Amino acid sequence: MAIGHPQFYRNSNDPLWEKVPEDLKQQVNEHIDGLTDIDMGEPCIWLDQATMQCKHYEYRPQMCRDFEIGNPHCLRMRDERGIK
Repeated sequence: MAIGHPQFYRNSNDPLWEKVPEDLKQQVNEHIDGLTDIDMGEPCIWLDQATMQCKHYEYRPQMCRDFEIGNPHCLRMRDERGIK
């Protein structure tokens, strides 16, 4: 299971979303608009699968800041959900 896109909400007053460049906002919004049930579980569109790092780390949403990769809470949640 994976989220598929950065967890931002359109037209929100989220100060982190406000800092995201317009081209990246458009990328996220277009991805959300095109989602189907089949897409659920895909890796985040900002994930560089070669390096397994965020392509736009400086603009990551609060969820990604709260659940840093490798922290104990993140690892426990992944283990509970069977996410490798």
